[in-house]
Amino acid sequence: MENHKRLLIIILFTIIIISAFGFEQFEFTMGNEYKIPAALTIPKDKETFPLVMIVQGSGEAGIDNVVGENATIRDIAYELSKNGIATFRYAKRNGLYPEDFKLFTSETLKMEYLEDAQIAMESVLKVPGVKEIYLLGLSMGGYILPEIADLLEARFDISIRGLILCASGIAKTPAPLVMFEQIKYQMETMGFSQEQIMASKKTWEELSENKLNEKTVIHPTMTAGYVYSIMKSDPYSRLKNADSKVLVIQGDADRINAVKFFHEFKRDFKDKNDQKAQFEFMLFSEVNHRLMIKEYDDLYTDLMKKGVVDPRIIEGIVEWIKSTEEALEE
Repeated sequence: MENHKRLLIIILFTIIIISAFGFEQFEFTMGNEYKIPAALTIPKDKETFPLVMIVQGSGEAGIDNVVGENATIRDIAYELSKNGIATFRYAKRNGLYPEDFKLFTSETLKMEYLEDAQIAMESVLKVPGVKEIYLLGLSMGGYILPEIADLLEARFDISIRGLILCASGIAKTPAPLVMFEQIKYQMETMGFSQEQIMASKKTWEELSENKLNEKTVIHPTMTAGYVYSIMKSDPYSRLKNADSKVLVIQGDADRINAVKFFHEFKRDFKDKNDQKAQFEFMLFSEVNHRLMIKEYDDLYTDLMKKGVVDPRIIEGIVEWIKSTEEALEE
């Protein structure tokens, strides 16, 4: 009985805290065959609002995207809703059903991202008061986001108002070579020899040229087919044909998706060809891959430390959405 009382107090305290911030949160499960936890945050005292559906990066995260002592996705959801923007976020299926994800193959990306995004959108479209829908993707979620947007628009006959790509690694450089940059940094910090690093580079170069059989195991839990499915997603080409507004966010202290790819992306889409002012690029100083201020030289200590998403990033997203909404009303 005492435990039940304690649990009730915790639940009530959580509701009071969230309400005091100016929004309400509703948690539930979505899906039929696979039950996936999800959370909807809605600004209080607003009848209509834009909504941001959030797509997580790689990994096995729950709805809050907790890594160590920080929760990037939860920070974004709460802060946007404090500023009048609803959000919808959901857990990663591979963390809930690991037996189905023992080996990442050519079919995994569809299960991990495309199917669940469709299930999530079914719930989003039932939310009353939504004026416009935006998609926000973090890391791999950002890389796949243009494909997700195309799929959702075709499946549901809707228009996605804007895409927010956070630390996505999108670049003209082929995906395997972007991925190798992550691996190279990790191998260097772990003390691998240059010979070992070059051998790894050769594998990823062969992947970029489609030289490996898709069933080739390139990692204890990953086949070449998984990487090929990422390449086929081809966000670069999709964005060149997109009508949605696009906001690109990057930290210059990101050691997972390096800032050089952000500059490459910006050169092609903003500096050369953005006659319609469709793309906005925001680079934040001293911000790491978790969208927090970098504090530690050790990569994993820095990514898992206690911290919050840099307020400059939240402000940038909020202002971009507001300006996009105002332009729509003109």
